[in-house]
Amino acid sequence: MNLDRRTVHGKDVPYIDFDAVVGRNSTFINLTEEQLESLGGAEYIALKLLLKVVAGVSICLWSFLVMNDLPFFSITSVFT
Repeated sequence: MNLDRRTVHGKDVPYIDFDAVVGRNSTFINLTEEQLESLGGAEYIALKLLLKVVAGVSICLWSFLVMNDLPFFSITSVFT
């Protein structure tokens, strides 16, 4: 399978600013040190976004659970 440079399955990849050959399992082939640093920056940005998404989902889930359970806790008496 011959992959075009700077494309993955015929699509542009805007998160990198160099020509790249992507092999099996998204492995980049023959990268220089500068290209590795650039690619690492894109991965760092993606990890920061993932952190925000996970934190947001977590906060929303806990907020929903607390709001859902507060009425139950307010009408039940545990220590009587």
